[in-house]
Amino acid sequence: MNNQQRKESKNLFHKYTNSWIQKDLDTFLSLLAGDVLVIECFGASYRGKKECKQWFSHWNANHENQVLSWETINHFHDALLEVSIIDWDFIYRYKGEENSFVGLTVLKVENGKITYIREYEAKKTTYRPFEQLE
Repeated sequence: MNNQQRKESKNLFHKYTNSWIQKDLDTFLSLLAGDVLVIECFGASYRGKKECKQWFSHWNANHENQVLSWETINHFHDALLEVSIIDWDFIYRYKGEENSFVGLTVLKVENGKITYIREYEAKKTTYRPFEQLE
């Protein structure tokens, strides 16, 4: 992935996360390729703009649901595979209950559009089971 592709990927992901925070369906859809595949961390998947539109609209239809923050921690790139790996911190309210977790996104971009997103969830709190106590 050359430097231009790296910047494009980073910019598209930023716009993607902001579209969720702003509940901006038009921007959300404008970022996606027609045959996009999005796989959420819990297994739900959406293929194509039509399914992605239904997902986005359904999630945001409940006024108690809100993406509060989606902060990128790290953005890694693989030039050979032309893929980005984004490490993030996600805070949201769903059905009125606030939650958060950290995760990773595998992101592929072609011709200025997102073609593939796969999300992975991780525990926010980490620990060191073999840390030596002094």
